[in-house]
Amino acid sequence: MSEFLHAVRVDMRLFSVPALRFAAVLSFGLLAGCVEDGEAVTRASFEARGLDWPLTVDAGQLGCKGRNGFGAVWFKTKDGKAYAVNGIAQKDFAKLEPIWAVDEDSLRIIKLAGGKVDYLPRVSSGDLISEGLKLCR
Repeated sequence: MSEFLHAVRVDMRLFSVPALRFAAVLSFGLLAGCVEDGEAVTRASFEARGLDWPLTVDAGQLGCKGRNGFGAVWFKTKDGKAYAVNGIAQKDFAKLEPIWAVDEDSLRIIKLAGGKVDYLPRVSSGDLISEGLKLCR
């Protein structure tokens, strides 16, 4: 057992504090870089594939801060503002509501039925989320 502890102690010396700090900074930089990247998406490209476009803007960058198909999906407008598309992204990005389209058909049906509109029904963001999660690599 003391041979095992000695081996562990020797292995730990291979990773000096400066080396560990460098690795941590590099990892953070790579993860943070994911926010700067993303994929250009447009209303036209979504509609051409039969997907719902839930936004009031016609184009932007769609990305994911995560990996293996799981993470924070974000959408960045041409003015550089990034919005949270899924729940996980809400702690790091602005709320989607300012650019999230109102579902006018649902709103009209609610009003015709005499219902009180306490909230604005929104166009489903499901397709945008699904496409964004594909970018979590």
